[in-house]
Order: sequence, then structure tokens, then C-alpha cells
Amino acid sequence: MKSTLIRIAIVLVGFAIIAGGMMELTAKNKLRRELTSKTDGVIISYIEDYSYDSEGDRQIDFYPIFTYTVDGQKYECTSSTRYGSVEVGKSVVVFYDPDNPDRCYLKGENKTFLQFFTIGAGVVVAIIGVRSFFISAKAKKPEKETAV
Repeated sequence: MKSTLIRIAIVLVGFAIIAGGMMELTAKNKLRRELTSKTDGVIISYIEDYSYDSEGDRQIDFYPIFTYTVDGQKYECTSSTRYGSVEVGKSVVVFYDPDNPDRCYLKGENKTFLQFFTIGAGVVVAIIGVRSFFISAKAKKPEKETAV
């Protein structure tokens, strides 16, 4: 009974990982459909975020703050993507929503590799869980005796 619950949990975890990847992929695709206008911008500053890796070493991630102009109006936006380094004054390509120019992202930030990787990992976990049911059923099946 306990092993059956573990197998079910593995399958459910796999499906949860798939669902999370699909939700992120859908959100990124929606962003691509809505933020269709493109302009040039400039990184004006950044936010530093400190974290520690598994060995206790401090990591610093940077979230660029950039400005761009649409129809003579200047906008400022902070990236939601971490960068290993940021060069203040660097020119960047900004995608924005033509109906709401405050909504934006930097070119290259809306990649979907991680979402596809997550979905693939979920599929693998779910397959392992489902396969464990078949292996367990096969192991429990009594072998037929053959007459000699």
C-alpha cells in the first residue's frame, strides 16, 4: 500500500512539473503576443541581489533598470531576469506593449528553453512513476509452472 502511494505521488509530481512548465510557457507566449513594439533603450542602473550557493559562497545577481522612449514619453523599467553582470550605459532593445508602454522586457529575456526543459523533466518523472506500476505488477504476477 505504501509503495503504491509513493508511485502515485511520483506520477502526480511529474504532472505538477509539467503543469508548471506549461503555465510559464503560456505566460511567456502571451507576453510575446502583447509586447510587440520594439524600441531602443539604455541601462541606467541595476539592483543587486545577493544569495549563497550550496558551498556557502556569495553570489551576486543583477537586475538591470533601463529607460526607453515611446511617442516622446520616457519610461523606466526593471528587468525581472537575473544577469551575471550589467553594463550601465549599454544600449538594449526593448519590447513593449503598444497599448500600455509601461509593460516591457529586454530582448533575449523571453526565451522558452527553461520551460521546455521543465516540461521534459516532468514527462520523465511521470513516465518513471507510471513505469513503476508496470514493473510492480509484473513482479507480483505469479510465474506459470511448466511441466517437464
